[in-house]
Amino acid sequence: MKVAIVVKRHAADGGTGRASVALARGLLQRGHEVHVVCMACNDPIGSPPGARIRRLWVPRVGSAVSMLAFASLARRVVRRIAPDVSLGLSRVPGLDVYRAGGGCHRAYLDTLPGWRVSVRHRVELALDRACVRSARAVVANAPAPARQLADRYGVDPARVRVVPNGVDARRFRPDPEARRDLRRDLGVPDEAIVALFLGDGFRRKGLATALEVAARMPGRVLWVAGGDRTGHWRRRARQLGVEARFLGHRRDPERLLAAADALLLPTRYDAASNVVLEAMAAGTPPITSRSDGASAFLPEPWMAVGDPTDARGFAEALERALRTPHLGDRCRAVAEAMPWSTAVEAVETLLQEVARGRRNRTP
Repeated sequence: MKVAIVVKRHAADGGTGRASVALARGLLQRGHEVHVVCMACNDPIGSPPGARIRRLWVPRVGSAVSMLAFASLARRVVRRIAPDVSLGLSRVPGLDVYRAGGGCHRAYLDTLPGWRVSVRHRVELALDRACVRSARAVVANAPAPARQLADRYGVDPARVRVVPNGVDARRFRPDPEARRDLRRDLGVPDEAIVALFLGDGFRRKGLATALEVAARMPGRVLWVAGGDRTGHWRRRARQLGVEARFLGHRRDPERLLAAADALLLPTRYDAASNVVLEAMAAGTPPITSRSDGASAFLPEPWMAVGDPTDARGFAEALERALRTPHLGDRCRAVAEAMPWSTAVEAVETLLQEVARGRRNRTP
């Protein structure tokens, strides 16, 4: 089968890029011909051998214009490739299968008052809606975004398949040596209780709530890792009297997760955050919100808090996680049952179904 994968950035250091790399490699290993249409390819562990990378040059004249230009150029390239089936991981309408890794943009916008004044968000919403409505099949990475995509965009729920993200349980694992070394490097005692906030997009991911949680838990340490600017957040931490360590953008999330005692992610919206699965693989219990689709995979329902701004609720759930025996082992077991190979197999089966349907409709 000849497959075209369309993604803005084909790389292993981001959620969508990581999925692109994993799917390309998995499909190649299963004997398919894979073409990757992208704007950037920056895979530090090497592009899949045998994949044909087609990089597009798109002028950076504003995010909305760039999104529209990439969608238009990518569709033309896919037509020239003439694959048996096309798989979009970025918002490019008119492809056979759309993997909505970011969830439902309309549901996300519900958390942003005043979004209608943003040209970028309006363009993203239009593209997201068009992708879902034009695709022969849609892939969601958790039950919650699957329901949102069907409800908000008015499509048949049967067209939306749930294929959870995979997690690399060899990279993300309990690692006492990494825990000891990283804590020593950061000057944190072995016995200190550390909660980790990990991810770019501090406002959406709920850092404001995380700082309030830390303020309710004196004696606990909060690590904050992500590429956002930190000036405002440092001032807020001082106001609350929180012992917060801002670590900046990190390329070693596996070491951070192994060194922390819990992950704290009071996100306002996530389709299914990869970091929750990675934390579970590391044996580090995650506490997230029910606005995160990944909450469906947690071993205990109380590990997800209903209101992303409920600092008291998050503090109580965090303390309960720290007191619950063997919770990390149970988290690890869940993650080990979600390898990328399972996700690739499910996507391959769907692509084959769609490709057969295309052939049967061809005169």
